[in-house]
Amino acid sequence: MKQVAILHQGLEGGNPSLIKHSCYLRDSLVEAVRDLGYNPQSVYLDDSFTWVSSLEQIRNLLVVVNAADYGPFFDSTLESVVPAILDKKGIRYTGSDMGAIDFTNDKLRTNYALSKAGVLVPKCFSIGDTNSFESLDFPLIIKYRSVHGSEGIDDSSVVMNERELKEKVDRLKQTRDSPIIAEQYIQGSGIYEVCGGFLGNGDDRLALPVACVKFNSESSRIRTQDHKWSDEDPIEFVDLPESLEKEIHRYVSDAANAIGMRDYARIDFRIGVDGRAYAIDTNANPDLNEDATLYKMASKTGLSYPTFVGKIIDSALRR
Repeated sequence: MKQVAILHQGLEGGNPSLIKHSCYLRDSLVEAVRDLGYNPQSVYLDDSFTWVSSLEQIRNLLVVVNAADYGPFFDSTLESVVPAILDKKGIRYTGSDMGAIDFTNDKLRTNYALSKAGVLVPKCFSIGDTNSFESLDFPLIIKYRSVHGSEGIDDSSVVMNERELKEKVDRLKQTRDSPIIAEQYIQGSGIYEVCGGFLGNGDDRLALPVACVKFNSESSRIRTQDHKWSDEDPIEFVDLPESLEKEIHRYVSDAANAIGMRDYARIDFRIGVDGRAYAIDTNANPDLNEDATLYKMASKTGLSYPTFVGKIIDSALRR
């Protein structure tokens, strides 16, 4: 029987919520792979990197499902290390390669690339010495440049003036030694952010139904770190103007081509007061859990969870 490895995180190194989440993902993928008729092999992304030799020792290994979406040591800035090692060892795996993951983990670089590809994005720039800024177009939202999961984003992330900007930057620097960016804050025309995504590659790429993410409240219209990890399900599917949905699908396809994302990906948008979709976050290796946004979008097309996983595996095998 063909072996399919599930490379997963959990067990150590992350906060309790992340560990619980990663273990649930592992169990769901193991069950789905078994339902597909393969023999699942669970391999833990340990901090000693013995996972590499564990994968090499699996006989008749067909493919690795890369479910390590936070990278070694639960450090998202190291996420691309996993596909880099798999490529070096000649091990086939699902999802984007090192180049695409590295690219999308750099929010400033991604913003520029998407703009060049014709995708509508907010203005974005790197923050060095905040004292050097004399004229800024507020409001802005302040983020780490190279981490994901909304780390560092809270209600104070949207700043209205230079004083608030300096205060937020100082707090982020105290928490993590990482570059910081400022992005034009798209104030939005409603109570939702929207997510687009795809499965497959090339002519077989399937544009997924657009999901809407409801904000915490009328007064807090950003997806904070607490919001992303809350037990409350923020995902809804509402009727959007046909032209807007087509625009989002086109932007997702253009982004995939420009960056080289493959098999699956998710892009988050905010809808401006002008009714246009602005790409604010690109994830080349999104969460594959049953309760994650990507599968919820796929499920609207009628896909069961095992079929969803099977499509991802098939895409990797056809490359």
